[in-house]
Order: sequence, then C-alpha cells, then structure tokens
Amino acid sequence: MALSLGWHIIVACLGVGMPAITVFAEWRGHRTGDVHYRLLARRWAKATGVLFAVGAVSGTILSFERACCGPG
Repeated sequence: MALSLGWHIIVACLGVGMPAITVFAEWRGHRTGDVHYRLLARRWAKATGVLFAVGAVSGTILSFERACCGPG
C-alpha cells in the first residue's frame, strides 16, 4: 500500500500542476505568436490527460487496498 500511495502522490501532484503550466504555454503562444509554445502546450495537454488517467487508476487501487488490507 505504501508503494501505491507514494506513486499516487507523485502522479496526482503532477496532474494538478500541469494544467497551469499548459495554460501558461498556450497563453504565451497566442500572445507572442510563437508556434513552439503552442506545440509545447499541445504536447503537455496530452501528458496531462495521461497523468489524469494514471492518477485515477492509482487512486482506485488505493481505495481497494484500504478496504481489503487496511486497519479498521
């Protein structure tokens, strides 16, 4: 359970922080007209989707581990 929790905390923190960075890159791309920022934002958006999915799965696994093996 500790390994799952450690993994979930890392993935969840990245999943929470990445959208803000992605929005900043998208804004910067629109403001400056630089294609590289828009491309970067598009790639980060895909990574954010993957992080969200992995975080949801790891959180679900944690809930089952708590129900089966946890105290209480």
